[in-house]
Amino acid sequence: MTIGDLNHQIDYPRVYKCMDKTIQIDRDASWKDDDSILKYYNTLADEVSKIDGIQAFPSGVNGLIFRIDVNKVKNFKFEKPMYETSFDILEFVTDAKSYLRVYTPDLSIYSNYGKVLDKEGTKLNPQDFGVQIPLSRFLI
Repeated sequence: MTIGDLNHQIDYPRVYKCMDKTIQIDRDASWKDDDSILKYYNTLADEVSKIDGIQAFPSGVNGLIFRIDVNKVKNFKFEKPMYETSFDILEFVTDAKSYLRVYTPDLSIYSNYGKVLDKEGTKLNPQDFGVQIPLSRFLI
């Protein structure tokens, strides 16, 4: 996927919410239509990573991987833009000792299915959302 493909799918600026921060991504004039979409996701990851306790990395083609310091962040929430057809909210709560509970709105549970992975790269199943999962499954 290229920046040109992305230009036809979304309007700029694109606004995300992570924790209590609003992240606005504008179209960079240096991006060429045939550039990889990774330029966009690198920009988004850089902005998310400015939040204390959170690191973000492009996942490869179309998304982010989050690394979260659960000693600093007990309640995490990331929202994609509301006008997205694949609108997602990723939210979790942890005690930083034994469990992680991943929340997602009912309408979004299947859009998040396959997007939330444990430390081994195993996808969470729909029944894993909203219940306590051993934190050790995610700690690296």
